[in-house]
Amino acid sequence: MKKIIIVLYFFVSSSFLFSQNDKPYPRYLTNRFWDNWFINIGGGGGMYFGGKQFKEASFIDRLTWASHISVGKWFSPLVGARLTFQGGLKHTFNPNGRPAFDENRNPIDISTLDPKLIHHMHRGYYITVHADAMLNLSSLFYEYKDDRTYSLISYAGAGIGTDRNAIDNNSPVILLGLLNTFRINKNFAISLDISAQAVQSKFNDSKYPKRWTKSYKKQDWDGIGSVNLGFILGLGGKQIFEKADKVHVVDNAYNNELVNKLTNQIDSLNNENKLLADYLDKIKNVPPKVEISREVIIKNNPYPIQFEINSSIINSKQEAIIYNIADFLKNNEDCIVEIVGLCDSKTGTKKYNEALSIKRAKSVENKLIKQYGISKDRIISIGKGDSVQPYPNNDWNRVVIITLMDK
Repeated sequence: MKKIIIVLYFFVSSSFLFSQNDKPYPRYLTNRFWDNWFINIGGGGGMYFGGKQFKEASFIDRLTWASHISVGKWFSPLVGARLTFQGGLKHTFNPNGRPAFDENRNPIDISTLDPKLIHHMHRGYYITVHADAMLNLSSLFYEYKDDRTYSLISYAGAGIGTDRNAIDNNSPVILLGLLNTFRINKNFAISLDISAQAVQSKFNDSKYPKRWTKSYKKQDWDGIGSVNLGFILGLGGKQIFEKADKVHVVDNAYNNELVNKLTNQIDSLNNENKLLADYLDKIKNVPPKVEISREVIIKNNPYPIQFEINSSIINSKQEAIIYNIADFLKNNEDCIVEIVGLCDSKTGTKKYNEALSIKRAKSVENKLIKQYGISKDRIISIGKGDSVQPYPNNDWNRVVIITLMDK
């Protein structure tokens, strides 16, 4: 029995060691506390392994029934825990034909009995309670899949057991096992649980009756093996895990190259900002502020919206004009509006200025449509680049001209 426990121990331990490799395991989102709970119920066969009792009876005589019920939770695709109640009937045998016992556990002199009536087997009912730590080997070696049909799960646990017929009926329990699951759907699976429990040899009713030996308290370890077929039922809540966003890992060489690239871009932008600041300092003529009230808005009169150099963003100081234009349109359903975008002729190429003028016109058009609810059917929007220069001051021609007219 000790050899079996050692083999199972190293099997489970090697599973944890194998997981410590260089390849990072995918990250999964942590579920709520009430998610991933389950109950596992099963029954099957069991056998008691004590001393040399395998020589005292046949396999069939030693085989008995066993059952278990577990409640547990998966904390991640790899790791879970459960609390298990396991029990059944055990058969132990008097080694070397030692005397049997009566119902009060008093020795019976076999010389007074018919040899055909002598039976050296003892029947006892036991139950063990243990907490188990579980490791999903299928998810560890082949990554987690929420629709995987078969999964192999190893577990190890410890607890306490009791035997109704033993003289001293309490014993610590150490347990190792393999849980095989066959998924039917996300909330239901068939289970095949194979376990080996180590218990103190006082569970062996035949070998250690207190009246026979003075070495009763010098316990060694026996074992109880079980194979149970059952089912696993999800207890509500989410029963799967979702993969977190991928984390991109880059090497140091790539990081250094990226940092150098960003540094060069920052230097270039700083130089451009300095040149732009110097240029703005040289500008002496500032376009006049245009403040138009709703009362003076009239048809066929041009209303300018000024823009900064190389920009299609509407300045907050120009918002009042657009507001008054929109208000006029709302109160005069028979009117439409023409929006003409322009650029100054001393900055940029013809092609660039044409594209910029269209952007400026579209900015005013979008403002009327999205902010003030003016129908697109009532707006004519065009860009003329620097082909038209309505103002004698070059800087003033960075403008959008708005004109109200009849349909």
